[in-house]
Amino acid sequence: MSAAILLPEREPSLGFNTVTLVHDPTAHAEINAIRDACALLRSHSLAGATLLATSEPCPMCLTAAMWARLDHVYYAATIADAAAAGFDDTAFYQQVTEGPADFTYTHVPHLDRLLRFTTWTELEDKIPY
Repeated sequence: MSAAILLPEREPSLGFNTVTLVHDPTAHAEINAIRDACALLRSHSLAGATLLATSEPCPMCLTAAMWARLDHVYYAATIADAAAAGFDDTAFYQQVTEGPADFTYTHVPHLDRLLRFTTWTELEDKIPY
């Protein structure tokens, strides 16, 4: 799989799926393209840029595109096309929309749980994102 970030007035930033190569389950093409574009721009925001992907982004990649503030995402192959090729993300899409079926996470309220947020909100020279 591959992806490209079209940056205004710059060469595109390219990304390829390197999950098995680098033993990183987050190393999808879209994530790699986003990381490369952000490093190139020296910014965490890709506002004004567009993501082109060979396949419909999985929930992680779609969320990363949203966090990166990309303007638009275009993709060629659908979820069904990817599933037919052995890249079946259907369960992940269902977990995002319906809640986790075979994965649990639990809120553990801690007395200091707001400390980092309080520190952040009071920080004078923070860079919002």
